[in-house]
Amino acid sequence: MAREAEQAGVPVLRRAIAPAPADLAQEAGGRPDLLLVVSFGVILPRTLLELPSLGPFNLHASLLPRHRGASPVAAAILAGDRETGLTVQRMVERLDAGPIVLQRETPIGEGESAGELTARLAEMGGSLLLEAIAGVVGGRATLLEQDESRASLARRLKREDGRIAWLRSAAEVDRHVRAMTPWPGAFTELEGVELAVLRGRPERGIGAAPSGRVLSAGEDGILVACGAGGYRIERLRRAGGRELGAGEFVRGSRLEPGNTLGSPP
Repeated sequence: MAREAEQAGVPVLRRAIAPAPADLAQEAGGRPDLLLVVSFGVILPRTLLELPSLGPFNLHASLLPRHRGASPVAAAILAGDRETGLTVQRMVERLDAGPIVLQRETPIGEGESAGELTARLAEMGGSLLLEAIAGVVGGRATLLEQDESRASLARRLKREDGRIAWLRSAAEVDRHVRAMTPWPGAFTELEGVELAVLRGRPERGIGAAPSGRVLSAGEDGILVACGAGGYRIERLRRAGGRELGAGEFVRGSRLEPGNTLGSPP
């Protein structure tokens, strides 16, 4: 986007933090009409928010007020939401709390990871932002205040958030793996060695077994007992290794039925 702007003769400020209002005005040749923010992750100061004549607007990857914050896509998958979407909001000095200009919904696909869903939302975002801008510029936009009673927070994810808790149900483990892919990555351990779990699927009808116990291991996957049901790992990677299908991994490792993944319950 920055490259396309430069090719069109639009000044581009490359900053790791928000520019000072004076710097932005100088580069824009005066007071800008609009300030548009996508995936910046910083609450902008009032002096900057008040600079554009038509207002500051943000494209956020959730259906606000649900999942305000830094990781809305992962949060939607973790929560088991059936749908998510995009919101264009007018920014205020509170996290994702400004009035809504426009929203668009999309279902969350069965088995869809956070990375895959983010890519889909990115494709949707350009046209939605253009539609919202056209409404603002044309004076047709209607701003809707958010219902604070429905607000939820999607905090910034840390590396440790990727650790799989096998005590959870198979459905929860599945949502966890998908939500943590690609960042921070879902992982567990086998005899002290970290294993990244990249893809799998939940299974019902699994008999009672200690959580984390490997029930079967072969070409069709590594079936692990969960708090309820089982989770079949289909693709994984050793720390520092390459991505492998379950069958190839099993043939080259000491993993076998009866092993326990993660910390013993």
